[in-house]
Order: sequence, then C-alpha cells, then structure tokens
Amino acid sequence: MSADIGARTVRVVAEAYIVPGRAEELHTLLLPLVSGTRDESGNISYAVIQDTANANHLLFLEEWATREAFASHLSAPHFLAYAAASEALLEQPARIVVAEPLAL
Repeated sequence: MSADIGARTVRVVAEAYIVPGRAEELHTLLLPLVSGTRDESGNISYAVIQDTANANHLLFLEEWATREAFASHLSAPHFLAYAAASEALLEQPARIVVAEPLAL
C-alpha cells in the first residue's frame, strides 16, 4: 500500500466508560447513532467496539474524509441526540482523539 493512500483522511478514536448496570440502555442509544453516522457525507467508516477486559469500556473508531466532515458530524441531529441522552449513562464525558496517519 502506498504511504499516501488514506493520508488525507481524519481518524478519530473516542473512549467512553458506561456506568455499571446501564450498558443495555446505552446500547439502545447506539443504534440510531451508528446508523445515522454511517449515512453521513464524508464518513468512511464508523465502528463501536467493546473492551474484552471491561464490558463497560467502549471505543468508537472513525474515519472521515476531511476535518470538516467530522466537524459536521458533531452537530448532526443523531449525534446531538445521543450526546444528550447518554450523558447520565457515562461515568465521564467521552475522551475524543482526532488524528491523521503518519506519512511512513
């Protein structure tokens, strides 16, 4: 694979910890978030994965065509609805890291 393939895309890793006993509620909120996000213009991939050592620890793995596409996602109705509804279900606000691939 050439070093420049995907070099202009933006990668995002978000980390969230679910309040113990609230996972089922949060999982219900994830369905419209994931569906809506995957339909967004500029979204290349979007996955939510669960830590095998801690079921209350989720990672959101995202790839966006541009920073603007990711910024637009943060104001999309499905994202705003998830953010508001999930606040009480998370131990703390999600940690979000925005990154770009190294040209190696």
